[in-house]
Amino acid sequence: MPASAVDRSPSAYAQAHYAYGVAQHCGLVTQGAEAGFDRLERRLAAEEALDAEGRTNARIAAGIAFAMEYQNRGLGGSRLWCRTEGQEAVRRFEAVPE
Repeated sequence: MPASAVDRSPSAYAQAHYAYGVAQHCGLVTQGAEAGFDRLERRLAAEEALDAEGRTNARIAAGIAFAMEYQNRGLGGSRLWCRTEGQEAVRRFEAVPE
C-alpha cells in the first residue's frame, strides 16, 4: 500500500485490504486466498483492537489507496501490478494458517 495514499502509516488491517483489492482487480483470488484473507482479517482486527468504525475507516483508506495507485499505473501498468503485488498477495493469503 503506497504510504502517500493515506495520511498516516496504514495499519496491517488496511494493508491486507489493499492487497486483497489488488488480487481481486487482477482476477487472481482463489478459494484458498479468500479463506486466508478472511482468517487474516479477523486476526488483524483483533490484534489492532479495531471496532466497527475502525474497520470501516481502514477499509476506506485501503480503497482510496487502491484507487489512487490504479490511476497512477494506467491500463498498461496493471499487468505488472498483477504479476508482482497481485500474485504476492495471493501467496500471502494462501499461506495464512488455519
